[in-house]
Amino acid sequence: MANRLQKGSAAAAMAVALVGSFKGLRQHAYPDPATQGQPWTICYGSTNGVKPGDYRTVGECKALLSLELQQYANGIGRCVTAPLPDARFVALTSFAYNVASGLHAVPVSSN
Repeated sequence: MANRLQKGSAAAAMAVALVGSFKGLRQHAYPDPATQGQPWTICYGSTNGVKPGDYRTVGECKALLSLELQQYANGIGRCVTAPLPDARFVALTSFAYNVASGLHAVPVSSN
């Protein structure tokens, strides 16, 4: 199940369309609205290695989203062993992507 979002698959196209429609596309890096700084974000919510002044083309953003979704799909594939229709698998992957990206704004306490 881990490679259900492989490049060119129907599930991959579905996942990019679903997440992209909710996240929206921003080709220029922008600061986190809550902190006005870190983490800097680009494309469809990517934060890894993004810095002020970064710019990505639409194609680069779609490729980055596809790569990031594949990483979350791999995690879903390890956790869910029952067969799932593509739409349900894509929904779970989208949920995991959105929960993880939302964690950047949550303060973590060591207590």
